[in-house]
Amino acid sequence: RTCNFEMGKPQQKKRQREQKNSETEAERFQKQCDQAADIEEGILELDSKLELERELLRQSYEDKKKPLYNLRLQICDRIPNFWATAFLQHPEFPGQLSGTDTDCFRTHFRQFEIQCFMTDKQFCRRYIFRFSPNLFF
Repeated sequence: RTCNFEMGKPQQKKRQREQKNSETEAERFQKQCDQAADIEEGILELDSKLELERELLRQSYEDKKKPLYNLRLQICDRIPNFWATAFLQHPEFPGQLSGTDTDCFRTHFRQFEIQCFMTDKQFCRRYIFRFSPNLFF
């Protein structure tokens, strides 16, 4: 009886088995990472939808507030220098104006308005300052 035993064959098979097991483990790891990435993508998609719905809801309430803003504007228009007084008494605002600007503000500032609107799925505000005709601008 003869034995055909080649040196190194059992070790080579063991290494192949270990490599196969490690590839299987790497494949499992990659599969789990892919699943986690899919879940994260789903969460981000829901967050995006939530933000859009929030902005749409906010815009609908801003639309509901418009009549109230208009009533407030009418009342403020009847109070002499209301907006100039309100802004100039704010703790942060007077430091932004020079003496000439402050005089213009006191003398010619008539109305302040905030417009709310949506652009490209983003909530925006526009601040409008209205002045009487003057030499400054």
